[in-house]
Amino acid sequence: MTAVRAALPTLTARLPAPLRRHAGLLLALGLLLAWGFGVAWPAWRALQQAPQRLAHAQAQAQRTAALAQALAERKAAADASTALPATLEAVRALTQERLGASAQVRADDGGGWRVELAGVPAQALAHWLVAVRERLALQVVELDLQREGELWRGQARLAPMGGAQ
Repeated sequence: MTAVRAALPTLTARLPAPLRRHAGLLLALGLLLAWGFGVAWPAWRALQQAPQRLAHAQAQAQRTAALAQALAERKAAADASTALPATLEAVRALTQERLGASAQVRADDGGGWRVELAGVPAQALAHWLVAVRERLALQVVELDLQREGELWRGQARLAPMGGAQ
């Protein structure tokens, strides 16, 4: 404000005589117009548009929630349809499919399964572990492996998820 007051005499000296008397009023009017168009008008428009924007955002949030719910239901249905009942035959079939003759499956005393591994490549072992969890809903509760060059041997104990450890 001090800079404006210091510049006022210079500005008023350039004005014609009738306008010099009202220079302060013209400056105030100019500042008021600048404030009105630069600050007040955009704020007023934002306040006027707020209810429509809020309604749009709420509708979009509801659509997103409905899509997320549908996706979760679809994923649950897909998981339920791909998860086989964990039977000895299912574990043997999956193990044979993923690891071939390098693994032997037998029932364990605790209600799970014990898999003996001999000469299994690391990548095949990793894929088998993922498939056991996703397709049969089993968890590995014990894993004892030894590396022999590029291959692995040992044993794994499987149990139903949330079941006996």
